[in-house]
Amino acid sequence: MSNIENFTEEKASIQEIEKAIKDHDVSALSSIIRKEMGTNGFIHITSKMATDIFEEIGHQLGETLTNTSIKVDKQNEKKAIEARAYRSKDRPLAYSAKGINFHSDSPIQKTIGFYCVEQDKIDGSLLMLDMHPVKDHLSDDELSILKTITVNWGSMSDGKEVINKAPLFDEQNNAIEIYYASWHLQENISPAQQKVLTRFQDFITHTREQHLLKIRLQAGETIFVNNRRMLHARETIADNSQRHIIRLGIGLAN
Repeated sequence: MSNIENFTEEKASIQEIEKAIKDHDVSALSSIIRKEMGTNGFIHITSKMATDIFEEIGHQLGETLTNTSIKVDKQNEKKAIEARAYRSKDRPLAYSAKGINFHSDSPIQKTIGFYCVEQDKIDGSLLMLDMHPVKDHLSDDELSILKTITVNWGSMSDGKEVINKAPLFDEQNNAIEIYYASWHLQENISPAQQKVLTRFQDFITHTREQHLLKIRLQAGETIFVNNRRMLHARETIADNSQRHIIRLGIGLAN
């Protein structure tokens, strides 16, 4: 398992980040974050910052599409279930204590920001996998088939969920774009698609076994993630966990 904090500090100057936070220089912070996400797919900022700086960074990086306060909450869990267009026992909920398997968030969210208000007493770590090497594991023909597999994603309209579709794999400007959530996969997958999907899921398993990234945020720490490159997950926490994370879903700038 990688030592994420040491990895992050080697790539981005802690002193540079701390100075930018102290000076409330959101532009400088955003530049550092863009650079690190472009190179490594994510950045873990251990220097503490206030929520207003975190949210300002979101506005600098693009359009803030969602700003969600995530904690175990039975009432919000019930509301989220009622708003869904379809329900599946495998489809997770951010407000539930149950673990969430590796996935991407909505494909229109290019960047995801996580800010820790309070961490779980036992764990609550964010787990991540870098999908960048997928082109080294699948052939060009397999990647072409992967582009034909669609994955559902939901958007809200008048308090109800509307289902949209996006390809599991795409490429833009020589960069991969992954959108994956096993509970949202299209139905009626052909044998050829299933064969390649299995190969892709084997790659996820291999990456988890060999290159799992695990970060247990402390209060005031942040992570910004390239949502079209990295998959993320969380293991089960206690029903009475006080873990509280603010999550920003950030799209492209207008």
